[in-house]
Amino acid sequence: MPKTEVLLLLIAVRLMACILQPGDSAVLGSETGPDRSTLGLVGAVRPLGATGLIAVLDSRMNRIVLFDCHGRFVSEVGRSGAGPGEFAVPVAMRVDPNNVVHVLDESTQRISRFTLDGTQLRYSSATTLPVAAADFCLVGRAYIVATATGRRLHRINTDGVDEAVLGPPQAAEANPLAGRILGRGLVECHASRRTIVLGLTQLPLVVAYTEAGDSLWDNKLEGHRRMIVTITPREVRTDLTQEGADFLVTLGRLTDSQLVVQLGRVMPGTRRSGEYARLTTYVIRVMDGRTTWVATRPKEHLLHVEGVLGFFESHDPYPRVIVRPLRPGFDKKEAP
Repeated sequence: MPKTEVLLLLIAVRLMACILQPGDSAVLGSETGPDRSTLGLVGAVRPLGATGLIAVLDSRMNRIVLFDCHGRFVSEVGRSGAGPGEFAVPVAMRVDPNNVVHVLDESTQRISRFTLDGTQLRYSSATTLPVAAADFCLVGRAYIVATATGRRLHRINTDGVDEAVLGPPQAAEANPLAGRILGRGLVECHASRRTIVLGLTQLPLVVAYTEAGDSLWDNKLEGHRRMIVTITPREVRTDLTQEGADFLVTLGRLTDSQLVVQLGRVMPGTRRSGEYARLTTYVIRVMDGRTTWVATRPKEHLLHVEGVLGFFESHDPYPRVIVRPLRPGFDKKEAP
């Protein structure tokens, strides 16, 4: 085995407390169903540090499911509702260095926190947000929130106080309808570089700010196909061409110096959410926004990257998460 792959596997063992050899994979979620491990809709997936546990946010069943790193069901928490520890429309999830799981509910506009007790997550507290949020990331004890109606980011503490607004006003915010459609995005925090990155899903576009809110760079993700947008005083209409349009579906941290972005192409007549004709993956430098690597794959929807492990979504027939080591060489002409 090449020395590079041996080193990457050692890193993976430290991160996940389990071993996945090159070419191996683990499957999270039932392949036959239905049972407690059967997933309804994968909203997010995050490993819990070196515990060997992986949290999957099931946005359809309103719960968090814990698996071990070999795909075995461990436990679950959450149910439908608006009370403590309950979800209505959970859309995003983060894990902090203390293995506290934070979940954003788009309906209640609340971030709920769950602490790990052995192999079980238990509800501890929540923060009600003062803005309409679509995604969030963590900077220390504060949340960086991407709004559902514009390209500005908000720094909100755990008491729900809006401490700062990051980024300049955008043209789309002049029209509330346009902001709601074009401004929705995903956010990623790079604490070591004090950089916050926002990916706009509909345009698509990736922009970066300092933690103070100053603009750093933007990347227009060359080579993608955009939808047709018609803006009038009364409405904003979006249409797909016969060739379809690309939407930003993944924004994540590959390393402290690299981002991974994935675009999914939606074709006219597509009925199922998450069904893409093709997926294009970009690796972008955090320092200057330069694209260093691009590859197109037909069916590999990358949900998350943690160290050298990739988490991919699968539908055959039930939603599942495939965990496997990434091949080295993102900065070279080699596929992940």
